[in-house]
Amino acid sequence: MGCDSGKGADAEKLSREAVEAYPADAYADEKIFAQSILSRALLQQGKVDEARAAIAEAVRLSEKSQDVIVRISVLLDHAYAMAAGKNLGGAETTAQEALTRARNLGLVRLQLEASLVLGEIQMTGPNRAAGRARLQALEKSARAKGFELIARKAANGQGIL
Repeated sequence: MGCDSGKGADAEKLSREAVEAYPADAYADEKIFAQSILSRALLQQGKVDEARAAIAEAVRLSEKSQDVIVRISVLLDHAYAMAAGKNLGGAETTAQEALTRARNLGLVRLQLEASLVLGEIQMTGPNRAAGRARLQALEKSARAKGFELIARKAANGQGIL
């Protein structure tokens, strides 16, 4: 997922430039990803309302995309934004929907990412035990499949939240 280095301001600037490179009515997958990355960058900086607006636009645009990877990725960022806005129920439901879609399509990387997002969301709310268990299982599964970065994030409970 893009903005992991803790340089939210840099990511915000670059993703805004990418978004602005497309006409307002464009719905290219690259623009959708740029909107999604922008929402993550804004979340990292605590700009929750701006992040929610950015991801709302990405969700709207993604509805026109034929790429399921784009649509699932946007769902995950939408879940992060909902969790940051304290809508933990909606965030958990959205992350679970992304996980189910990724699992049904056999998209291993997205399954692992969705599990990470879902575990992080659960860790912030009343489902802490479920979140901890999910992240522990994810660490082992991701490592076994060669996804070391996801395994480290699961081990540290590290992500945007």
